[in-house]
Amino acid sequence: MHRALVVMQAALSLVLLVGAGLFAQSLSKLEHFDMKLDTTNRYIIHFDPQSAGYSKAQLAALYSTVEDRFRQIPGMVKVGISTDAPMDAGGDSTSIRIQGQPDLYKTSSYLWANSEYFDSVGTHVVIGRGFGPQDSPTAPAVAVVNQSFVKTFFKPGENPIGARLGRRDSPWRLRNRRP
Repeated sequence: MHRALVVMQAALSLVLLVGAGLFAQSLSKLEHFDMKLDTTNRYIIHFDPQSAGYSKAQLAALYSTVEDRFRQIPGMVKVGISTDAPMDAGGDSTSIRIQGQPDLYKTSSYLWANSEYFDSVGTHVVIGRGFGPQDSPTAPAVAVVNQSFVKTFFKPGENPIGARLGRRDSPWRLRNRRP
């Protein structure tokens, strides 16, 4: 019985050692993985306004104030604001339908972002345009989508620009960006 326990302990230790080595190798690969985001001189600051007592009605004014204050910092070039950080596992999701296509109601995640967000995180628009100052809360809603969204919701070669998508009864016009 004693020998069997020693053999099992040695075998389990070997399995754990191999697992730890593979995990360390995966972490090393992830550390050097190019996510197509330029991180040079870019900083992410996360805060939760609702936990600080702000209501949803107060968020637009808060984000505007935060954006203005960051612009006052000497050397600040771009101030990108969004409801989630790049590569963040959080975010909201909703069922999407594309006008003129069968109602598949596939789910997609989304976030709110200002006009400098994509430049701030180092992504570039592939076709169409990014957000601009004209895309205010009172203007018709627009969306910028990534290539994964286009592959999920459109046929190969189909142009997403000008398409209308619905989230319940809320149609948007689509724009495209590289993930």
